Amino acid sequence: MSRNLAADLARLALSASKAIIAGIVANQHFLDEAGSNTPIRLRHFFARVCVEPAGCARSRRTSPIAPSG
Repeated sequence: MSRNLAADLARLALSASKAIIAGIVANQHFLDEAGSNTPIRLRHFFARVCVEPAGCARSRRTSPIAPSG
């Protein structure tokens, strides 16, 4: 299953970092524990994940607005 998940994620997020994909695969048991264990819940989760951090290309979000002060 891990190999399929990694391949599926790489196809889903073409610019995804290999390190991020490896981290998701290594920690996929947390998805099951959190209740993301049905096909529809997994699709929803990964759709959100692939949009939020620049398509899984980086692990930190950068703010376009510098903090004031």
